[in-house]
Amino acid sequence: MNNRTIAITLTIVTVLCCGCPGLSSCLMFFYSLSMTGQQAFAASGMPATPGMDLNAAMWLTRGMFLLGGLVLIAIPLAVGLITFRRSAQQSGQ
Repeated sequence: MNNRTIAITLTIVTVLCCGCPGLSSCLMFFYSLSMTGQQAFAASGMPATPGMDLNAAMWLTRGMFLLGGLVLIAIPLAVGLITFRRSAQQSGQ
């Protein structure tokens, strides 16, 4: 198998396994904001303690959706850049 074929296959697999769930997770963040009528990235001043109120728990959950989604979206980008750069270097030799 050619190195470029492996790079393309690996990128497609990571997009399907990480990128699509990451995108839906980020969309869940904005969907939850629109359903409650709140603005994105408003200062809430929530405490991150075990006895937090419902609003604080909702913001914590939204933050986890957004951060987790962004990490999952970054994985296919990194895999694509690394594998295509490596295949281009090996084919140029």
